[in-house]
Amino acid sequence: MLVGHYPGQGILVQMKDFYIADAVKLENKVVTTYFALSSMQVREKKQGGQYLALVLADKTGSLEAKMWDDIAEAMTSCSEGCYVKAQGQISKYQGKFQITLTKMRCAAESEIDPADYLPATRFDVDEMWSELRAYVDAFHNPDLKRLVFAFLDDAEIGAAFRAAPAAKTLHHAWLGGLLEHVLTLVRVCLATAPFYPEVNADLLVTGAILHDIGKIRELSWKNSFGYTLEGQMIGHISIAQGMLLEKVKQLHPFPERLRVLV
Repeated sequence: MLVGHYPGQGILVQMKDFYIADAVKLENKVVTTYFALSSMQVREKKQGGQYLALVLADKTGSLEAKMWDDIAEAMTSCSEGCYVKAQGQISKYQGKFQITLTKMRCAAESEIDPADYLPATRFDVDEMWSELRAYVDAFHNPDLKRLVFAFLDDAEIGAAFRAAPAAKTLHHAWLGGLLEHVLTLVRVCLATAPFYPEVNADLLVTGAILHDIGKIRELSWKNSFGYTLEGQMIGHISIAQGMLLEKVKQLHPFPERLRVLV
């Protein structure tokens, strides 16, 4: 296991020297490394007793795992969403690689570099962010410009917008994926708009930028990609509608007598 410095903090961490994509080269070998624990279920053995069925992940993919014996400590110390240090043998079953664990414990924060566990955009986030803001700055409509910048300049929303995936699995499922997806859509809109002079380009781009803004609260991406409780119960479209209403209220406060109608 390699040792390195945690980016920007000077803390020594254990560097991953095995990634899930390496499984094809290590069939029938025993590995000891770190994973994000995406899923953990306790199941019954046919012959009696219990075992753990798990899904382990890193930035290169996910791997099904089984832990057949000595599961009590793992059940106590580990939970879905945490990082773990695990030892086990890589094998292939029905055409898919898996790992049979003999040991697993919760990993300390000082042992982990989060960049090892979640896929990230291949583009520069700062450059994408600057390009997106430049498109908004070029708006002719001052009200739409104020509205979009109210989102982008919001410290909490802006940070999440830059970091969030666009989906759990379907498309742009990586850190920075939401920004990448939105910027790509804005480019398409601007390239297409001149062919439709009746279309308000500022309004079109506003819709492109804000159409998935609710995903910053629908999705979670700390250790693995998943859905928040709000995301499961409400969904990103309704969340976005609420966020839009709140920003409009902040920019254009309603008279007191009308607030009960909103």
